[in-house]
Amino acid sequence: MGNADYATVKALKRIQSGDIIWPGAHVDHTILRHIKETCRICNSMEEVFQLCRRMDKKDLQIVRMTEERDSSSLRERFESAVFQANGFDVEIVPGISNINRITATGSFPLTVRGRNESFWVWDGSPFAMGKTFDTSLWERVAATNATIAIVNPPARHLFKGLCAIAAHRHAHTPVFFCNKNGQYTVVSLEQVMALGAFDWSACHLLVVNPSPRSIPRMELAHSTTAMVPEERGIAS
Repeated sequence: MGNADYATVKALKRIQSGDIIWPGAHVDHTILRHIKETCRICNSMEEVFQLCRRMDKKDLQIVRMTEERDSSSLRERFESAVFQANGFDVEIVPGISNINRITATGSFPLTVRGRNESFWVWDGSPFAMGKTFDTSLWERVAATNATIAIVNPPARHLFKGLCAIAAHRHAHTPVFFCNKNGQYTVVSLEQVMALGAFDWSACHLLVVNPSPRSIPRMELAHSTTAMVPEERGIAS
């Protein structure tokens, strides 16, 4: 739940029915204005369990609100399994995709008419825990006309992946880079590949648009911009 303005009707209904709400660190807390008066807010799983034991009720409506910087589908499944193992059901309310929200704030187009054929999202969270990294997958996707969105990439994999992309996409392809503090910038693929240009460990989201080599002029339609200061960046 990255931004309260993007909450769906379904998400609001779940939040309004919750007896206990556990929001992630980057969840927009203005969404909590929709909770009922008797709802309790917790800041950790242990705090939720302690409250459940004190309330001594098994039919509690527990709502877990997540946001991509602090969660992943793997983590959400794990948390659901822990709650179920302790005899409780939990409703996971994921945030509106940060990919849409952040790029919209930065006025960066996720699709370009006549060029995009698909949209590919790579979540780096499982790879930070040891999942095998496959460079050839990046190469196959880069060879298509897919928009590539890379979320929470481990620094040790990101540069290798970008090298695979650069082998198939024009040097002037626009790339959207957003760090974990919410600062963002639009640069070319050539610039983002420059050694030392960015702190890879700070990357939260990186989006690369498709770029047919036969139409490089289309890549120059987006101006390169400086990194937006934090106070103007993405509000959590």
